[in-house]
Amino acid sequence: HKILDIVGDFALLGMPILGKIKAEKSGHSVHASLMSKLLKTESAWEIVENV
Repeated sequence: HKILDIVGDFALLGMPILGKIKAEKSGHSVHASLMSKLLKTESAWEIVENV
């Protein structure tokens, strides 16, 4: 069920992710921390339309 946890947590971003996620021994708090840091680092992501 760990896969469902991370997929569900990232679904809360409100947009699909085109990329890879590798996690070991993660949980909701780790996912939330990663998403927060990712969103604050604008050079780490971009919104792509019409993929």
